[in-house]
Amino acid sequence: MSNLLGFDFTSNGSKELLISRDDGCLELYAYDIDNQLKLQFKDQLKEGITAIQGGKFSLEGVSEFLTSTYSGKIIGLIDDELKDKYYTNSVK
Repeated sequence: MSNLLGFDFTSNGSKELLISRDDGCLELYAYDIDNQLKLQFKDQLKEGITAIQGGKFSLEGVSEFLTSTYSGKIIGLIDDELKDKYYTNSVK
């Protein structure tokens, strides 16, 4: 495990837990109705993650996670429903 971050990503008043690992694994946990942490999202980047940060960066009022990698890439992660609403065109 390389980074832990507690951040209210869903803006519901409860912090979610984002965990990153040196091997590029990224996991997001949230509390369920029984107050137990449950895995909500998991992704595997192709390189190791050096840092993570939560905030409102590119869209006003929309929470994102930013990750940086060992090669210097900055990768932003946003909820899929919000991505579909705000980003209608993808860049390849």
